Amino acid sequence: MSEHYPIMPLGEVVLDMKDGGTPKRSVPENFGGDINWCVVKDIKPEIFDSKEKLTQQGLDKSSAKLWPANSIIISLGATIGKIGIARVPTATKQGLSGIVVNEELITVEFLVYVLHHKVREIQGLATGTTIKEVRPRKLMSELKIPVPPLEEQQRIVSILDEAFHKISKSTETMGKNLRNTLNLLISTREQCFTPKPHWLQSQLDELCKIKHGFAFKSQFFSQLGDFVLLTPGNFFETGGYRDRGEKQKFYTGEIPEGYILEKGDLLVAMTEQAAGLLGSPIIVPESDRFLHNQRLGLINWNGSQTMSNEFVYHFFNTHTVRQELHNTGTGIKVRHTSPTKIGNLKIAIPPTIEEQQEIADKLNSIEQEVSNLGLLYENKTAIMSQLKQSILQETFNGNLAKEIAA
Repeated sequence: MSEHYPIMPLGEVVLDMKDGGTPKRSVPENFGGDINWCVVKDIKPEIFDSKEKLTQQGLDKSSAKLWPANSIIISLGATIGKIGIARVPTATKQGLSGIVVNEELITVEFLVYVLHHKVREIQGLATGTTIKEVRPRKLMSELKIPVPPLEEQQRIVSILDEAFHKISKSTETMGKNLRNTLNLLISTREQCFTPKPHWLQSQLDELCKIKHGFAFKSQFFSQLGDFVLLTPGNFFETGGYRDRGEKQKFYTGEIPEGYILEKGDLLVAMTEQAAGLLGSPIIVPESDRFLHNQRLGLINWNGSQTMSNEFVYHFFNTHTVRQELHNTGTGIKVRHTSPTKIGNLKIAIPPTIEEQQEIADKLNSIEQEVSNLGLLYENKTAIMSQLKQSILQETFNGNLAKEIAA
């Protein structure tokens, strides 16, 4: 950005900016109207709707303000720096501010790019101990922004729009490939578990026992140790073991006999700590390392029964099984199941472990492809986010490369 462009406090280029508000939820008449009321999850690059709506009474009885179309909505509480443009009149809850710009000095689109560029600086203005937030008045007085002529702003926005569009299209293509592969896994899994004439059909508890985990004592929980204390948090909602990294729990106390797991053991989450987690399975990745904790069911096959744990792992990932466990579970906010309810599941199985494993191997291959694409997508998303920040940095440091628009 050319040095001769004026640098001004944000407050000098906006006509209005203030925090939002929430009407009393104990008064049902405050909600269910037709006034958009934006929360953090509603913020997108362009905002056309909100999940919740206020009535006129709800708006009047709260500190929320109805911002006109083309106002900027910025989160200054939770997720500081999340930004969008309200393309329709929209109110906000507390922690989200609306900004009305002075169009004689600055365009909405240009200011949005500047705010994205300065997001770390904005986050650095946050105060508070338990909950960090940025006060609108402080942001208006302390955040300094470049204000080139309107024609120059429009030129810069045009270049950035084109560059960011290309980045978004690239990310969208990879995201589409990931969704297509995931849908292939889902459809193939359902086809693989459609019973064949020669398959055996049984209730699960006729083939195995589901063992409860042990209630390990919390005073022996640790951030380091030889034994990982498995929790439902170690289960991906789509199945599979999740390494919790720094959040992982370890256990340093005495371990009762029979609760140290072996590689290849099959466990099922019996508590839904997150949506879709109930009934999620994992195959234990290593022997003498993981502990069988409470709220997890261990599948122990009857002595005469030969079964592939990998085959049954995919059985627990079918939509039919997950839906049945959800429907028969207990609890409103957090759903729970039990060994008895898991044992009531009906399962159709190929008569030989070789045929079971052949199906499991096919599904494992697609699942691995989904996992690989997921990692690539995460990495590419992170790289594209860094690229956007790099482009903004170059733009507002006066080094906007001509090739950006190429």
